[in-house]
Amino acid sequence: MVWAQVGRYFADVRSPAPRAEGEEAELCALDGPQAFSGWLSCEGDLVTWCHDLDTKRLPPGYQDSALLERNGATVVERGPGYLELWMRAGRGPALVLERVDRTGAPTARILMVADLTVAVWRGRRAGGATLRFEDGGWEVESYVGSGAIPWPAITDAHAGRTPAGWSKVA
Repeated sequence: MVWAQVGRYFADVRSPAPRAEGEEAELCALDGPQAFSGWLSCEGDLVTWCHDLDTKRLPPGYQDSALLERNGATVVERGPGYLELWMRAGRGPALVLERVDRTGAPTARILMVADLTVAVWRGRRAGGATLRFEDGGWEVESYVGSGAIPWPAITDAHAGRTPAGWSKVA
């Protein structure tokens, strides 16, 4: 799982870890492949995530909440029936790009933090990907769903340009 956050915007791409042949594991709903993005709000230790892009085709505005607490360099998320540990992967220049439809609803979002990019898009071919810029090129670290990674927007943004049809929102 890779999580990116810039200001109030977030993007998350989850792809299940490969399992050894014959290995059994108890899976919960959060263990399946999924990409989602939206915005969050905080009230004390309670964080609420509002999804406006999601490969599981949840209704726009779907919300989930959990308690967050710091434990040294780790953030612990506790929700109904699950526990997640978050660790900071890096800091650096950050931005958020959005593409919207005629009604103003997002159709895609790209979060860039230093060399990490997380992209999520909706539609008939919804999907999400995490990419890392290393040694002068892009490497896809994970991909879920279907559809094409928005490469022109990613390469333009990385070069400091706002791509046509996209807006910089953070």
